[in-house]
Amino acid sequence: MLNPSFYHITKQQLTESGELLYDVQLNAEHAVFQGHFPGQPVVPGVFTTQIIHELVEGHTGKKLRFIKARKIKFLMMIDPRVSTDVSFKLTVKADGDEYAADATAFFMNQPCLKINARYAAEL
Repeated sequence: MLNPSFYHITKQQLTESGELLYDVQLNAEHAVFQGHFPGQPVVPGVFTTQIIHELVEGHTGKKLRFIKARKIKFLMMIDPRVSTDVSFKLTVKADGDEYAADATAFFMNQPCLKINARYAAEL
């Protein structure tokens, strides 16, 4: 779990259309940036996908296991020296014991990651 050592949620909203909107603030002093990469820190892509996983868990109130992603597209790097603010837009739909999530992460108001993932509720 990355929250609260790597990030914390500063704002969350459920829109009338069912979209989940989150603003998070990253911890620019986190140890991962010492190795990823020295002198040019960037958020590891797996960390961004894990934040989305944790946001989906928080929304559903269930511990979830990642099953698969039909699409993961990294569009730009997140540089914590430029800004520690990242926003997320998600739609989550239940399908039995599984959840489908479409999510986009935004850095500097630009899409930086798009993912279509499925998660299963842990028993």
